[in-house]
Amino acid sequence: MRYWADRYEILGELSTRGSSAVYRVRDDKIGRHLALKLLSDTEEMLVVREAHALTALESPHILKVFNAGIYEDVPFIATDIAPMGSAEDQMTEGVGVAPELAVRWVRQALVGLGLCHRRNILHRDITPGNIFLDSQDHALLGDFGSAANLDAEGTAAPAGNQRCRAPEGYGGRLTARSDLFSAGVTLWRLLTGCWPFDASTVDDLLVLMRKGPPRLREAAPHVHDSIAQVVQSALNPNPELRPSSADEMARLLSRTRTHPRNWVRHSVNGHTVEYRTTAGGSPIALVVTSAGQRRTIETRYIASDRRATKGCFETTQRRLGVELRKLFDKVIL
Repeated sequence: MRYWADRYEILGELSTRGSSAVYRVRDDKIGRHLALKLLSDTEEMLVVREAHALTALESPHILKVFNAGIYEDVPFIATDIAPMGSAEDQMTEGVGVAPELAVRWVRQALVGLGLCHRRNILHRDITPGNIFLDSQDHALLGDFGSAANLDAEGTAAPAGNQRCRAPEGYGGRLTARSDLFSAGVTLWRLLTGCWPFDASTVDDLLVLMRKGPPRLREAAPHVHDSIAQVVQSALNPNPELRPSSADEMARLLSRTRTHPRNWVRHSVNGHTVEYRTTAGGSPIALVVTSAGQRRTIETRYIASDRRATKGCFETTQRRLGVELRKLFDKVIL
């Protein structure tokens, strides 16, 4: 296959995700290189029949949709190419990304999402893999293959990644606040490198979601509490207790802070977890080592590999989270 729809010259494959393939193409009609996503899911085929409204979405934080439709019974969407890939591509499993980056990317995606909601479009599949990055590292909300028009009651049928889908989407209808739940899941994953809700069956997943989220700072003690509060709010199982809109959630994130030292989880390797910072003076590494129930925290100056006089101690597994949060919350190094 060299051409698609007598318009798109296939130049190569960008990615294959699930049942969809994404190609780099040249659009002969406008003389521009684009990303062409071919969909195969039956539900998505119905969605794309209504997707022409997506081409009218213009925002600095939406991946531009140039065309959407069906050719020979195969639905497709043609969008701009994100030169830096997705937020998921930038993330290390079990580690995440720097809190400042995670918050900025999700906040910018929420700006784009706010426009979608004002146009009565529900995204239904907000994940780290659907937040794209341009050459300036700006976040763009993309991959509208699961998008749907909101009905007169402001709802739509459930769709999208099950680990990011709001609990009301299991047996019920999705609303704009369901997209905010997905944004909260996305931010959690970027901050921790893990999913807040993960189970082998849908029933078990739903049980976890309805219980409410685990504490973010148990999984990522280096994240500032102001960020954790917004994430916990977005992941509330009751939609009415989440932020009222994408714009409000973006504003809440804009008011969050990082620690003065701006700690970043650097690696997780077997029984060792390392955090690093370059802010506030000499670059420092904080290493947590596990041995049975004991946890050893050692802080070293990266340039000289010299052991710091503060921030070195032993504790128990049970007390580790408390001690790390105290350490990160105070500028003691």
